[in-house]
Amino acid sequence: MTEAAQKRIQEVFAVYEISQAIHNVTIDELLKLITEKAAAVMDAQACSLMLKDPQRDELVIKASYGLSSEVVEETRVALGQGIAGRVAQTGEPVLLTDLRHDPRFADSGIVPRPEIVSSICVPLKDEEGCVLGVLSIRRIQPSPDFTEDDVKLFSVFASQAALAISNSQLYASLKERVQELSILHESSRELSGAYTRENAAKVLVKLATQMADGGPAIVILIDSASNRAMIQSASGVLTEVQHQIEKALDDDFVAWVRDLASPKSIAVKGRRDVPSSIRGLVNAISATSHNLLIIPLIAEGNTIGILVIGLAKDKRVEERKVGMLTIIASQAATILRNVTTYEQKVEQKALELTALYRLSERISTAANLNEALDSILDVVRDLVPYDQCYIATVDYQNDVMTLQAWRGIHSGDGFQKEVSLAEAPLSTWVIRERKALVSSDVSKDARSRKPAVFTGVVRSLMSIPLIVQDEVVGVLNIASQTPNLYTEENVRILSIIASQAAALYKELETSSALANYTDNILRSIAVGVVTLDKDGRVLTWNKAAEEITGVSTIEASGKHFGEIVSMIGMTESDKVRTLRAINGVLETGQAYLGYKVEYHPVDNGEQVYINMNITQLRDHTGEVLGLVLIFEDVSKEIKLETEMRRISELAAVGQLAATIAHEIRNPLSSIKGAAQFLRREYEDHSAIKEFLDIIIEEVNVLNRITSEFLDFARPAKLTLKETDINDLVFRTLQFMQLDITKQNVNLEQNLSYDVPRIMADDKQIEQVLRNVVLNALQAMPDGGTLKVSTGPSNGGVCVSVVDSGVGIPEDKLEQIFVPFFTTKTKGTGLGLSIVRKIVENHGGNIRVESTVGEGTAFHIYLPICSEKARMAVAQAETLTEHSEAELLRRGHPRNVN
Repeated sequence: MTEAAQKRIQEVFAVYEISQAIHNVTIDELLKLITEKAAAVMDAQACSLMLKDPQRDELVIKASYGLSSEVVEETRVALGQGIAGRVAQTGEPVLLTDLRHDPRFADSGIVPRPEIVSSICVPLKDEEGCVLGVLSIRRIQPSPDFTEDDVKLFSVFASQAALAISNSQLYASLKERVQELSILHESSRELSGAYTRENAAKVLVKLATQMADGGPAIVILIDSASNRAMIQSASGVLTEVQHQIEKALDDDFVAWVRDLASPKSIAVKGRRDVPSSIRGLVNAISATSHNLLIIPLIAEGNTIGILVIGLAKDKRVEERKVGMLTIIASQAATILRNVTTYEQKVEQKALELTALYRLSERISTAANLNEALDSILDVVRDLVPYDQCYIATVDYQNDVMTLQAWRGIHSGDGFQKEVSLAEAPLSTWVIRERKALVSSDVSKDARSRKPAVFTGVVRSLMSIPLIVQDEVVGVLNIASQTPNLYTEENVRILSIIASQAAALYKELETSSALANYTDNILRSIAVGVVTLDKDGRVLTWNKAAEEITGVSTIEASGKHFGEIVSMIGMTESDKVRTLRAINGVLETGQAYLGYKVEYHPVDNGEQVYINMNITQLRDHTGEVLGLVLIFEDVSKEIKLETEMRRISELAAVGQLAATIAHEIRNPLSSIKGAAQFLRREYEDHSAIKEFLDIIIEEVNVLNRITSEFLDFARPAKLTLKETDINDLVFRTLQFMQLDITKQNVNLEQNLSYDVPRIMADDKQIEQVLRNVVLNALQAMPDGGTLKVSTGPSNGGVCVSVVDSGVGIPEDKLEQIFVPFFTTKTKGTGLGLSIVRKIVENHGGNIRVESTVGEGTAFHIYLPICSEKARMAVAQAETLTEHSEAELLRRGHPRNVN
């Protein structure tokens, strides 16, 4: 064997080793392998591999062979300078044989080492011709000089090495991206499992600490009601300075946080341009951290808080991790906002119901009207803050209002219980207009210069009419020295109280009015509300509770809740868990919040999911009166989430199918091409020819299977046009007539002429019909009856295909549309999956009924014109163009011919 052939074999083997190492070694190990193999292949004593540093526009040695560490560390070459810089700039190789007298060294200022006799420097180009860097080799005396043939050989080696480097960088980038997506998915899963604000904040702090390599973190949230900042959760050394941090959370800090829209890095020490708004925070943390990373928590376009991460000296969070932390923070902000809103709603509902219950209890025990009115003002105090408050009744004959009960009003000299309506314009307006009034600042309200009755400074005011039997009998007025304090929500709550006060004025209707009003609220509320006394016996049981549990109010009233739980059809473990939660709240006083609690009814197999809140019911003295249970059936929402997960899983299956199909088609092309070539070569050998025909036929079968995979995975492009469904059915049955006759099946058609024309892709709908009819024929191996009918249905059309075949077992009925599920020995199991995909793309749906031994009915519903179908057209066009471009880029053939 010649020396050139041996060198070629050595080069090919080296390239093979490099290509095999791409997925098994790091990029640094790959570069080291390339330099070692280059030196071995080219009989060189030294080799260096330099890559571009895009930030500094220069070449840096990334791997070497035979060079000292000093040379490697110190060598940096600007693009266009020196031999390596010129090769990187021009993309042309350079051969140096007489280094001392080569004119290219004359203006470079470089003095070559005397022992170097020859050198080659070649560019490393990727598939697109872009220069990644340069690869240089050197021979030392007494080795012979490199030749032009060596340059060609080395250039080929370098091109393969550049391809390996490019692929390794791409693989490393993809691997890093997959890791990032995995982290984001796991983070999203953890955050989604948080059911309280505190728990969500703790999860966020934990995730931030992990991504910051153990750096301490703290979550600070802004309360929307008070506009005050508060620490929600902290980790590490930041827990030690929480008290100092809390002192820095003033109004200026809140304003700064509200304006923060993107992550911000701050050097704690040695920097004077820290905003004054957060200087207190920075100073508090300066003892524990040298640098801070502050990430805003943004929900629905509003910054609701910040995530602060403390970093050690010279420690930085990578840019990609900052991006990931920003995504995680955004998810956490949304969850924190939702959880907070849910907690506030539950607390508010419980507060309102508790207030109503306490009001009812106090009124029922009140000795007289004045005592009952005093009780109302006590309840108002629990619902809204105020400095002064009073209830007054109206005397229309004398145009005066009389104070019946009051709080915070100085009743010294000059105090009068009767006030002329002319001296109380705000109350007069409320009485005349029969509407509640909220004034954010009375001093600026044109309707009054100074409120009547109230003493001292008054800024915020609420005035609510007391209306009973369509008559305004008085007003409830509440005032505070703080401006902008009251909202329409406060009016809504206090209007309930005011209505009770108005009813009290009619002493004969006090008890019945209050009871009826409370019952109406409980009956109308969308969640189940149950109150228990201290012994656990049912006091109230609303309509929603009846609907959720199936136990009527009559059955539940007065019974112990343990008996009620036994009446509800649930498993023993569910009963034990529910009673344990109730007893735990009653004994400890700690509220129970169950989010998406799963129950298992014994009368059917479907799980029921409940959101439940259990709190103690207390009076104004803090004495425990019993429990309030608020629960809501969220099974529909859970089913919707399950359906969304199913869609996501189908998308993943589709992507997998497409990948498998693409990867199979490449070798299939080679196999079929080789078989066809050999068939022509062995045309006269019948035995060989027969085996080659079998290979070609099996390749065609595999190609059809991969086509099914791609049909399932690729977004189908809809070509919508006005279509007569009867024509499609008739054409399909005509096309399949031979199969129907061959199967000894009797065909019955009942096509309605009342069906409207629809907008559809006739080719795809024909594919649906063929698949469904073919399934029906396969279900009748010994013959039978096939009934095909059409008819109008809810503004669209319905096509029914009914067979008298073997039927489908009930446990498999839900699985027939699952990709790759099949009960047959042949086929991919994608037929019905593709059918449902096409029908749903048209905005329709498909329903199946089956009885084992009697047959199966497929009902296909299609709308006249679906917006979903139009959107699917646009989406499919975009995705199809992208898919085809991706196939061409990867070099995948579209078909195996």
